[in-house]
Amino acid sequence: MPKTYLLGVDLGTSSTKSALYTSDGNLVADAAVEVPIYYPKPGVVEQENDDFYQTAAQTVKRCLQDSGVDPGKVAAIAFDSQMAGIGTVDEDFNPATRFDSWLDMRCQPYIEYVDTNHGDLVTRLTGCPPTCDHCPKILWWKEEQPEEYKRIAKFVTPAGYVAGKMVGLKGEDAFMDYTFIHFSGFGDAHKVAGRTNCLN
Repeated sequence: MPKTYLLGVDLGTSSTKSALYTSDGNLVADAAVEVPIYYPKPGVVEQENDDFYQTAAQTVKRCLQDSGVDPGKVAAIAFDSQMAGIGTVDEDFNPATRFDSWLDMRCQPYIEYVDTNHGDLVTRLTGCPPTCDHCPKILWWKEEQPEEYKRIAKFVTPAGYVAGKMVGLKGEDAFMDYTFIHFSGFGDAHKVAGRTNCLN
């Protein structure tokens, strides 16, 4: 049987890491590249969605070059990423805003609002109490940046953005993997387990 390979890409807060494995689990090559973090104002922490894509491409390329593996021998590629921050895409799957990092605390008033009014429900359904994650961040964009909010077709994590851009998705096809659902503040983690969740 011909040897096949698997690629894994981790889109972290400060760096992107890729690793190439044989299909039976042996590490062949790995690579890492720093991802810029922007601090335009006190308390504001942002990243560029396309920095995630570019660094993923760079690290994957380096793994393949360093190993000499033919890209056609790669059977699958998978992405994971930082979970609590949120990015956006427009109808053409271009970034509608900068990535709103989990380190960014502009949404603090909305965390408090959700906690005061729905904290017990959110905790029971998602398994995660209201914190600096998708729900208050989305509320912040809706209430504080209404013009930018109008351009948003979908909210996405870095993993969903890079995977979608890689295969040429449109905004309507953007997705959020169900493993991120407990950070959304919107979903019933018990009911969606095992299913992919699309967050509008």
